Amino acid sequence: MYVDIWRWCREYDNQARREGHQQKQQLMRLLSQAERYKDRTHFDAAIDLYGLARRLAITLHEPCWELLFESLLAETHIYYRADKKTGLDIMIRAATRSYQAAYQTCLMRARVLCNLAILYFQLDFFGYEDKIREMLDIIQSDIPLDEDSDLRMRQLDADFDFEHDYYASAKEKTLLTMAQSHNNVFRMQTAYHVLHRLAFAEGDIALALDYARETEVYALKCVTPRRTAEAILWQANYERRLQTASAWQTLSRGMAYYRDYDIPRAANYYSAVCDYYEEDKQPQKALDLRRNQLQSAPELGSVSYEIEVHIDLCRLLGRMDLPLDEALQEARLSTNACLKPTVYLQRLQAIENGDYYEYEWQQRK
Repeated sequence: MYVDIWRWCREYDNQARREGHQQKQQLMRLLSQAERYKDRTHFDAAIDLYGLARRLAITLHEPCWELLFESLLAETHIYYRADKKTGLDIMIRAATRSYQAAYQTCLMRARVLCNLAILYFQLDFFGYEDKIREMLDIIQSDIPLDEDSDLRMRQLDADFDFEHDYYASAKEKTLLTMAQSHNNVFRMQTAYHVLHRLAFAEGDIALALDYARETEVYALKCVTPRRTAEAILWQANYERRLQTASAWQTLSRGMAYYRDYDIPRAANYYSAVCDYYEEDKQPQKALDLRRNQLQSAPELGSVSYEIEVHIDLCRLLGRMDLPLDEALQEARLSTNACLKPTVYLQRLQAIENGDYYEYEWQQRK
């Protein structure tokens, strides 16, 4: 039986109305207003309101509301602003606090700890894998669980399979999660994103395009401009591979989304656009973009991301028949920050041995 965080919020607000307690009613008003701001992509305003609401919860000695607003604050920084550093600081504080006695009965504890597990995955998924799986076991066995957190943890398990190149297992788990997510547009958005990347990994470009289009549909429903823009750029990439005449217009539409919503450039942006340029016989543009990505990579605070940027750059240099020694040396040095660098070192060795592609089907092309 799942717990329902939002029902708890509504029941709290109804009780506050019956009591005529204006300050307690303000908690729900602030939550609703912040969510409306987020729906309109006014993310800074939403962040300000979450912070204001958290301070009010502290004043009212309402630890569960405090934990909820702190979690929402971190989520907005991470998923809407692509600011993992700020989000991580907030999430670690919330997760640590959730183990204190005053927070033990809060229904949003699982959400907080699930967010932290996903953030650790984004920072260093190989290095933190054991710790993350331990966290998930604790959440699933010892803490009241809401449905959304359960679905997110199931998807995270599929994501680990993807990173380990177990594509069939990742696809099966993602489809199972999707089957339980039809009333949850956020989880459907994530599932379709994973499915289009899996289809690409297996060389089924037409299927990848279909899934990327569905990702955009659900991203628009979720009002997540970053995921929407990423989905459009991947569509352009797949259309270019399929030699679709509208590929350039699709790419321009995705670029405009980034510009209009002032979306930070990160992994999916660079991978989709660089791959497009290379497929479009413009490898130098792809190389310039990869070098720009490498310069900005440390700003995201993700060990995994920074190492993978080095690997992508090395593969591209190899395909362009350009010198690799210096790039490989820098890439190997970057793995020192990873707790478990074995997989990355194996990939770099493969590049040194002359394998410049991420997926097997690309070598056969």
